[in-house]
Amino acid sequence: MPAILSVPSNCRDCYKCIRYCPVKAIKASGGHTEIEEELCIACAECAIVCPQAAKVVRDDRGSVMARLASGGTSALVLHHAFGSSFPGIDPSKVVGAAKRLGFTHVYSTAKASAATVRAHLELAGVSEKKPIIASYCPVIVNLIERYYPEKLENLAQVATPMVAQARKLRKTLGQSCYIVYAGPCIASKGEVERQEYRGLVDAVLTFGELASIIDKKGLSIKDCTAVEPEDGCPTAEEDKAQENRPASEGDLYGGEISVLGIEGSMHALSHMDDYSDFPLLDLAACVDCSLCGPSGTRGKAGRMSLIRASTRRVADVGEAAAECFDTSARYTSKDVRKPEPAEAMITKVLSKIGRGPKDDRTDCGACGYYTCRDLAVAITRGLAEPEMCMPFMKSGAEAMGNLVVNESPNGILGVRSDMTVALTNPAICRITGLSAESMIGKPIPDIFEKEPFRTVFETKTTIMRQTNGNCGLEKAKEAYMHLQSKDMVVLIVSDLSREFKDKEALVKERRETAERAGRVIENQMRVAQQVAGLMGEAAAETKVLLSRLMKQLEEGSEE
Repeated sequence: MPAILSVPSNCRDCYKCIRYCPVKAIKASGGHTEIEEELCIACAECAIVCPQAAKVVRDDRGSVMARLASGGTSALVLHHAFGSSFPGIDPSKVVGAAKRLGFTHVYSTAKASAATVRAHLELAGVSEKKPIIASYCPVIVNLIERYYPEKLENLAQVATPMVAQARKLRKTLGQSCYIVYAGPCIASKGEVERQEYRGLVDAVLTFGELASIIDKKGLSIKDCTAVEPEDGCPTAEEDKAQENRPASEGDLYGGEISVLGIEGSMHALSHMDDYSDFPLLDLAACVDCSLCGPSGTRGKAGRMSLIRASTRRVADVGEAAAECFDTSARYTSKDVRKPEPAEAMITKVLSKIGRGPKDDRTDCGACGYYTCRDLAVAITRGLAEPEMCMPFMKSGAEAMGNLVVNESPNGILGVRSDMTVALTNPAICRITGLSAESMIGKPIPDIFEKEPFRTVFETKTTIMRQTNGNCGLEKAKEAYMHLQSKDMVVLIVSDLSREFKDKEALVKERRETAERAGRVIENQMRVAQQVAGLMGEAAAETKVLLSRLMKQLEEGSEE
């Protein structure tokens, strides 16, 4: 699992993570940002600065506590500067607290650190490549492998103290032992996931996470029994003595130069010739660290003094003891750099976001990228979206708003608090017969009632009403709204005159139709009566005729 995780549901599209990511390893898509794992160097800047917890550091506390609760052999490896991360507390009591948590063994990386420093300085003394780049910092190793692979020939093929110590413990404690490393470096969580280191360390905690586990168990470190690490590593006081001890003839230290911070390290990697007189170039991602990591507090001076102490301790530990640590490493190219997109593609994207000419490029950085061109390149690579450009979105919204106002069939009039006109649209000019030039910047024309504007300014409420004669309209529907951000009252007028006239015409037409229908019915009734009368007379005559005929027929038959 990666050291830094994305939580898309928490993302609010502020692009702060992109802004602070030194290698722009974050992709924006579909309303949120996500870390591109292959581009990430595990510096954790995004997790540190994200205000919404949309980028978080992997938390191994749950698995560690579960394993300790289940029993079995376990070992805690403490970064050798752990004493400075628990100020005011005897370092041996931190070891005692770890024992109370349930760790079977507790070690420090002090001796492993001395061995790795020795390996660096020995390599720097014999290498033809100058300078040798120290590999103490996992972030710097990731940076070189991914973005400066041509500098791998300068990078020391030396493991970190964590790895060197874990290798030794695996040999002595076996594969079944649950090994946990605690230190100030967040990138160590990613380092243990490297293919060549899989299975060495089971979980990584920051010092803060270790302290929270101790607190959750209800333990007070100050009240715990003092216990020395099992490998006899010196305490913080002994570290200080090592730092201050005068250099002896056998000391290897000398000629190193330290550069702290990712930006400074990137500059150094791009200008290696400036450091060709130094045998060892010590790069570190964190500006304020002890030997590594954001949990440290000693800064640059502390980093170099601890390196000196580790180096001088080699003489005290002995060369044979130092050589029992496997400090070998193999760092290889993982180049993720891509060719620059075609200039035509970049220009097309810049034009799309309204940043074609150089004079139109604000380089404001709101999108998270340093320049408009950088954003355009990221868009062509599928890492960004045009909507990330705030000025582009703002101008688009304004253009849409202007289009709606100008094309609206309703009249719109904006009035300032001094009762002068600030906004008109074509519809209000058509309704009133006044031009925009004759209204903008001038007092409200007499054709408008002024009292509703004053009322809305005073009450900050919305007024809806129907009027007769206001704005020169026979019938109108009006809405007065207060825009607080602009301190303006906007009147929206809907002309109901035609609708009112159409309604009256329809009523008149219905009335006339009803009258015509009444007359038709009366005529039909009269015709029906006339027809009925005629039919009755014809029937009577027919009956008389038939009676005579029948009588004549009867008389003829008797003769």
